[in-house]
Formats: sequence, C-alpha cells, structure tokens
Amino acid sequence: MRTRLAAAAATALLLATPLAAPAAAQRFSVGVGAANGTYQEQGDALAFTGWGPEITATAAAARWQLWMNLLRISYKPTSGSAGAEPFDLTLFDGRVRYAFDSTWSAEIGYQQQNVAPSDAAQQVRVIPVGGRVGFTLAPGARISANVDYLAAARFSGGGSAPFAMEVGLQAYYAPGAGALRFTVGYAFDRIDRQTTSAGGTLPVPIQSSVVQLGLALTF
Repeated sequence: MRTRLAAAAATALLLATPLAAPAAAQRFSVGVGAANGTYQEQGDALAFTGWGPEITATAAAARWQLWMNLLRISYKPTSGSAGAEPFDLTLFDGRVRYAFDSTWSAEIGYQQQNVAPSDAAQQVRVIPVGGRVGFTLAPGARISANVDYLAAARFSGGGSAPFAMEVGLQAYYAPGAGALRFTVGYAFDRIDRQTTSAGGTLPVPIQSSVVQLGLALTF
C-alpha cells in the first residue's frame, strides 16, 4: 500500500485519461490543439466568442490520475454587445482523480482564468469537485462525461456565487490503438454570480463554453 501511494504522489503532476489499463500501469500523454470558446456576462449584454491554442498534459498511476490543461482564447464581442471590448483569456485547469473502477471516478481540482485587459471581464478562481463516468466504445476509442460543482468561487470584481456548475464531455480515438490520439472535448460552465448594492442583491451571472480539438501522444 505504501509503495502504491508513493508512486501516485511521484506522478501527480499530470492527468489521466479514464482508466482502461491495469491498475499498476503508468501512462503519460501530452497534447496540443485548438479551442473555440463563448463567454457571457449578464446574458447578451456582454457576449464574446473567440479561438486560441491549448496544451494538455496527463498522467496516471495505480488508481490516481491528474489532468492539466492550459489555453488562451482571444475573445471579440458579438454584434449585439455594444460597448464591450476584446480581451484575451488565459485559463488553467487541473484535476486530480481517483478511479473506483474503469468506469467511475471522483475528482477535485483548481481552475483559474485571467483576462487582459483586466477590466474587460471577470477574473475567476474556483475549485471543481465532482465525478466522472467513462466507457470504452471500441479498441482505442473511449468517451467520458463529468459533472462538477464549482466551489469557493472568487471574482476580481467581488461578489459571491451561491450556485456554480460545470458539465463536460470528452472523447478520444487512437487509430490501431496506437500512441497517437485524436481528442475532442466540451465544457459548459454556469456561475450564478451575485453582487450587492444599495438597492440589494444584483445578479450578474457568468456563462461560458469551450470546444477543444487536438492531438495527443501517449506513452
């Protein structure tokens, strides 16, 4: 048991695609891709869309998994967002997972988004806590989905979030079950941010979605 815990701690710097290998196996992967995102504050009043690059690093050992993703999207206002200004969003997302079996796992992580210029949109920090389910579709092909509560939300403009949630869907295909994988992912976040003023509580929700397409090398 101590040997397994030590091995998990030593490799807990990268992700893991959902487990399909034997429990004692160690797997690593690195990937690059493109991300397309939408971002809204206060509904359509501040709505943006954009593209950017993303990189992913993953690792797994025993039942422990760690996934890290870094992306940068250049957002531009949609036609209905008068007065909004373009901005660049940098998002770091890291999750540690524990697999109960090859299908079910629990996860906890840290997510931070920074924007430039800093007053163009909210800078946000949250702690995702939730679960994941995954299925092997065929040799070299797998699909998984996650649902997470976004806890302890912090905003550059202040306020709180009584409710915040993320749902996601991911899949990969490795031709011939080889080392090269084609990857696709989707994540939708809803944060019901609230601020207070002299008139009482003011709802200022944040909503975003990201689609990611990429290639990953597994070894």
